[in-house]
Amino acid sequence: MDRTAEIFKMELELAKVSNRLKLATHAANIGIWEVDIESGLLECNEVMFKLYGVENNETLKYYKSWMELIHPVDRKKFLDNFMLAFEGKKPLKLEFRTIWKDGTIHFIKSESVIVRNSEGKVMKLIGTNLDITNEMQYELELLKAKEQAEIANGLKSQFLANMSHEIRTPMNGIIGFLDLLQFTKLTYEQVEYVKEAKIASTMLLHLINDILDFSKIEAGKIIMEDDAFNLRKTVDDVVSMLYPRAKEKNIDIFVNINENVPDSLSGDAIRLKQVLNNLIVNAIKFTHKGKIDIIVSLNKIKNGLVSVGFIIKDTGIGISEENQKKLFMPFVQADTSTTKSFGGTGLGLIISKKIVNLMGGDIELESEFLKGSTFKFSVILKITGNLKKSKDENEMEEDYGIIDNKPNILLVEDNETNRMILIKMLKHKNYCCDVASDGMEAIQAVQKKDYDIIFMDCQMPKLNGYEATKKIRELQGNNKHSTIIAMTAAAMAGDKERCIEAGMDEYISKPINFNEVYRLIEENI
Repeated sequence: MDRTAEIFKMELELAKVSNRLKLATHAANIGIWEVDIESGLLECNEVMFKLYGVENNETLKYYKSWMELIHPVDRKKFLDNFMLAFEGKKPLKLEFRTIWKDGTIHFIKSESVIVRNSEGKVMKLIGTNLDITNEMQYELELLKAKEQAEIANGLKSQFLANMSHEIRTPMNGIIGFLDLLQFTKLTYEQVEYVKEAKIASTMLLHLINDILDFSKIEAGKIIMEDDAFNLRKTVDDVVSMLYPRAKEKNIDIFVNINENVPDSLSGDAIRLKQVLNNLIVNAIKFTHKGKIDIIVSLNKIKNGLVSVGFIIKDTGIGISEENQKKLFMPFVQADTSTTKSFGGTGLGLIISKKIVNLMGGDIELESEFLKGSTFKFSVILKITGNLKKSKDENEMEEDYGIIDNKPNILLVEDNETNRMILIKMLKHKNYCCDVASDGMEAIQAVQKKDYDIIFMDCQMPKLNGYEATKKIRELQGNNKHSTIIAMTAAAMAGDKERCIEAGMDEYISKPINFNEVYRLIEENI
């Protein structure tokens, strides 16, 4: 083969490769461009015309005319990046918008390589353009959907906060009057009616709390406390509260806390109690005969932290392997008949799992149908040598004695039913109180008299409890500090912190627990 034939063959092969490349770029809708640095001339394939909504190469003859088709907002960014490539500092690589003649906006992704001569001088920029309008629109739609979801989630949280307040306020009246009714002379039959009504109202309150807790967890707004507490007393408190329920079913509860488990720890004792309560209540609920074992052991100690393991084992109805998969799903119970037979929201276990996760551990389940279940979980807590006296250790017995050293108490509450309940609660222990029906009356009362304790409702007309507290603190200055105890039907994340920030000292949620009120009075005399 002579030289001419060889060259002709190479040209044919080159033409084939060029044609294939052209077909491929057309099929992939990829624009190919080349800029000569010295002349500024721009050469591009037909796809480039399509990407920029122009008819021919005349419109895209120079890189400067190319720039005029770029969105004004993105033009400087494009020029800055182009000049860096022009100077050989880095290839052009960016995303920008273009405006077509019809006013529509399109998104382009551009990449290039720098071509130099033998002396290293930049001669050309060769690159590609790709239309990413659909992808960007999809991302924008996702972002918009995310923003709308966040707004909806905020509205949902606010709705739940409002519903919490609206539901808890009448619940406070129901439970409060039932408690007061127990102090009156009742027949045996009436005692049973009151007892059943109290159980039903307490169950309703638990359902409300479960829904609110799940909402807080779902929104990532649950706040874990870090307070000193006694672990043994925490476990004993939960078991003591639930033991009567187990006794009614002739179920024995055995507690074994290993000796090497530290007593003095720091963490969220309230949330730990919540998990223990959920698991033990379930064990009692699904056990018809036999016993429940509660075992607490030390897993590991490192750098002032301790991993404590808990086992709750029952001899109940057990859970089939198929139904075990549903257990930690929100609003789902292992069996659809469970709700009819045992009640509940199906949220207890998922809430417990989330709480345990936030405390550095996890929950495991071992169960066999008709042979019982074993729940295991661990939490990480701080070891504290100098254990401050915790709220658990300050808890009083249910039978509070009548105290002779009577404090001056101001009750600030706009709801007539709640006022009546609290006045009678205080009277039951021979306490007296002055009454204010809103924040303005509370300020007027404080100006006339020094109060040791002020029970302050948070949501009131004219002047709410938060603003009233700030005004009272300003009035008292350094001369007097009344203990202000917030009373609120709100139960969402941040409510307690808002009360403390306003200058309140303590926080109790509605429905109000009698013993909690008496404890706070005794502690602040």
